[in-house]
Amino acid sequence: LKIISSIFGIVSTLVYFSISGGQIPAVRSFIMIMLFVLSMIFGWQKNAYNILFFVATLFFIFYGFEIFSDISFVLSFVMTFFAIYFANVIQRLKLKKLYAFFVFSFCMSIFSIPLSVYYFGYVSTTSFISNLILDPYFGFLIMPMSFLSIVFTFLPYYFKWPFFAIFDFVIKIYFQILIFLSNLTKIIHINPINNVVVVLLYIVLITLVELIVSKISAASFSKANLSQ
Repeated sequence: LKIISSIFGIVSTLVYFSISGGQIPAVRSFIMIMLFVLSMIFGWQKNAYNILFFVATLFFIFYGFEIFSDISFVLSFVMTFFAIYFANVIQRLKLKKLYAFFVFSFCMSIFSIPLSVYYFGYVSTTSFISNLILDPYFGFLIMPMSFLSIVFTFLPYYFKWPFFAIFDFVIKIYFQILIFLSNLTKIIHINPINNVVVVLLYIVLITLVELIVSKISAASFSKANLSQ
């Protein structure tokens, strides 16, 4: 079943790549997804970090130092790295799905702040809420319906009209939420920081996360021993 779904995933991946316009972050996502799909089909032993850094190496070979001046690529690569890291953290903590979702969204919002300050010099007060609401809404509703709309386009009118009416309603709700959150947003301007400070901040944040995880793991281990 995984192999069959992976094969169908190649089609949707190609459609996504063509829609995105082939920009550097889109190419990075496309290569990573294709490597993951191929690993599912051929049974390769996959490691998310290895795939990510392999893709980064390919980009450096073909684009050179140009990738470091591409803000979208740097943001995409760094936040993908932290997404993999926090997925592993959640797995180590053995959190339930709902708690895992909140922890993941919160941590990703916190870890995006140094890069936001470095590149843009400000922080948004509603970024956490936006990640919590808009990202899943877009990923689980709008994106799948966008792919389905390609199929429904070729169907008779009485089949596609109800679908596109629902799709239109879903998009309108998305924009209403987006406008509501935008009106609530307060921008906190911060003096830009240099790249050394960014690296130091991430080292401190990762150290704090590892300390918290070790404390929680130790407490869970002690509790399990006491229960026995």
